Amino acid sequence: DDISYIGENGSICIHEDKVISKSIIDEDLCNSIFDVLHAMPELHSVASGERLCYTTSKNERFLKELKHDMRNEVVCVDNFITDVKEPILKIAVCDYDNPEKTFSYFQDIFAGKIKVVTSGFAWIDFIAPDTNKGIALETLTKHLGISMEDCVAFGDQYNDTEMLESVGTSYAMSNAAP
Repeated sequence: DDISYIGENGSICIHEDKVISKSIIDEDLCNSIFDVLHAMPELHSVASGERLCYTTSKNERFLKELKHDMRNEVVCVDNFITDVKEPILKIAVCDYDNPEKTFSYFQDIFAGKIKVVTSGFAWIDFIAPDTNKGIALETLTKHLGISMEDCVAFGDQYNDTEMLESVGTSYAMSNAAP
């Protein structure tokens, strides 16, 4: 409650435990993505709601990463379409084996419908159109009365690009994507 934060690649911004901005993915588009994911059981996916995330994966490594490493509140479901009852802010797919190929595949399928970005070295994220960390940060700075020029940002993946470009000073991590 003592900090403000931006989550889900800019899909949610919270200040003093109150949501000040939120972007959701259209339900029909979510269902289209879920249908494709259902046909690819080798991938591990998570759908993010406002305070919880949902997964159909039973993979122990993936569940440990979500629950213990990322510290998400995780609800395991059998089916995203029938079991998740709240709007979806972001869908993320983890491919431990070939994320570059999976990323290209999803970009081809969903081009022009939703933003598909890499996030981390095994993750592919689906983000609502017109949503990114830069826009969310601008919303937060306006709320706080702070200039974007006075902000510093750090990033390592393509999902950080808009945020890095929008602040006065930005740094790419030494292990960042090109």
